[in-house]
Amino acid sequence: MADEIINLNVGGCIYATSRSTLTRYPDSMLGSMFSGRLPTKVDHRNRYIIDGDGPTFRHILNFLRRSMLILPHGFQEWSILSAEAHYYQLKELIILVNTEWPTQDENASTQSTASDSYEFRREFLELEWCKHTFGFRISAKISVFSLLQLSTGYFRYSEENDTYTPADWLYDDPDIVSEVSLDASTYYVFSLSSVDRLSLFEKISERGFTLFSSSSGIDENYTTFHRCLVNYCTLPSNTGFNIMALPAAEVADEVLNLNVGGCIYTTSRSTLARYPDSMLGSMFNGSLPSAVDDCHRYIIDGDGPTFRHILNFLRRSNLILPDGFQELDILSAEADYYQIQELIQLVNTHGGFMANQK
Repeated sequence: MADEIINLNVGGCIYATSRSTLTRYPDSMLGSMFSGRLPTKVDHRNRYIIDGDGPTFRHILNFLRRSMLILPHGFQEWSILSAEAHYYQLKELIILVNTEWPTQDENASTQSTASDSYEFRREFLELEWCKHTFGFRISAKISVFSLLQLSTGYFRYSEENDTYTPADWLYDDPDIVSEVSLDASTYYVFSLSSVDRLSLFEKISERGFTLFSSSSGIDENYTTFHRCLVNYCTLPSNTGFNIMALPAAEVADEVLNLNVGGCIYTTSRSTLARYPDSMLGSMFNGSLPSAVDDCHRYIIDGDGPTFRHILNFLRRSNLILPDGFQELDILSAEADYYQIQELIQLVNTHGGFMANQK
């Protein structure tokens, strides 16, 4: 049987490869996506959408094809490649990047000055409102759920018969929660007791979670849920947790195509609205008007090439720049234009550090 050809849209860059190439490393995010273990979404031309750095995916894909790290002479984008390798959870590539990065120590120090060291580890957390029981429930691993310190009953999921079985009761005392013997790799459904909506949302927000997407659906018992996925985004690695949520199959985030000064990008609405007080946040939550071109791409009158770094910051909540980056003044002006205060601070910090190094 011929290997299936897969067309990809990675941040606006188009690639074609085979399913076997994308699943070469089964434990990676791409391996999970294209083996059916994680949900996927496609654009209007039936190309699979990946919200990642488009130009860097060339090197990711070449690694998947050849199982070797093959880069151009004088390659300067090690920081971006490292971040994307972590995002795709390609452990073998991460090891190669760490081994071959020629100025890793120097660049690690400049990056860590702008923000802490980051470790990407993906987990799911789904919050549901069940109209049938008039209560909330959360689907998550125990390590994630215990951060919320909520009183709850929980149910163990059985893949064999696709059911949830009552298992035990947890309490809001974190010492008691930690003593409960639960499988760290298993997802449980935690049925919350006596918690009102606003208090729950406040507690989730206090733990660093942000809304990823939301929708409604009906299960096999015709119980209606209002679902929202939240992501626990880019925490410093020394906290022990860094959870980035992916949508369930029926909760796909809206895909948006952008025309930024003539450069074409593809991303999600949640990425663009990650910082609600920014200009992009206002544009894509409906507070500011927006215009589209004849291909229905949203028009942004900004510097096209620099928007690559703006978008990578919105995706990863970290400033990740090529080695020897020479366009910091342009990036600073664009960060000001988009009113992304968190990025402005990181750019200023990075610029100050580089000035002191001269």
